Amino acid sequence: MPILEKLLHLKIVRLSDRSFGGSRMICSMDGFPQLLELQFVGLEEWEEWTVEEGSMPLLHTLLIGYCPKLKELPDGLPFINSLKVLSFSLNAR
Repeated sequence: MPILEKLLHLKIVRLSDRSFGGSRMICSMDGFPQLLELQFVGLEEWEEWTVEEGSMPLLHTLLIGYCPKLKELPDGLPFINSLKVLSFSLNAR
């Protein structure tokens, strides 16, 4: 994520099927300045997500599907005022 969030013109990020192998993910302040859509599907080892204030200011769609170890949504999610669509699927794929 540290590299992806610095790509200034990135609009959509889709991480799926074990493409992220860590247990902790951080979206830093000022990261993903143009991101509109973020999808996580099949990240089986992902447990914790931190969203810092000022991260993803234009995000309007967040989709999370089958991330069985994810414990909770990040406390920083309410800082994203542009969020319009939030979707979760907890079932196996």
